[in-house]
Amino acid sequence: MQNDLITEFGYKKIVKEFKNLLEKEKPFWVKEKKVAAEHGDRSENAEYISAKGMLRNIDKRLRFLEKIINNSKVIDTT
Repeated sequence: MQNDLITEFGYKKIVKEFKNLLEKEKPFWVKEKKVAAEHGDRSENAEYISAKGMLRNIDKRLRFLEKIINNSKVIDTT
């Protein structure tokens, strides 16, 4: 498999975004989804549907970033 080339700055930026999504954003939306689910009927619960959609988008972004992190080779630009 061919590695994609990435600068050290770009790599750090991607890793930072990945960590932020994994450690801050995702737990926040998991909690929001749980609170919204406690309000009752989920089929008409806008907060629940919104939180569920946000989690789906976060998970997609995490998978995308993980692929970049795992398949990238950091290059020296100096």
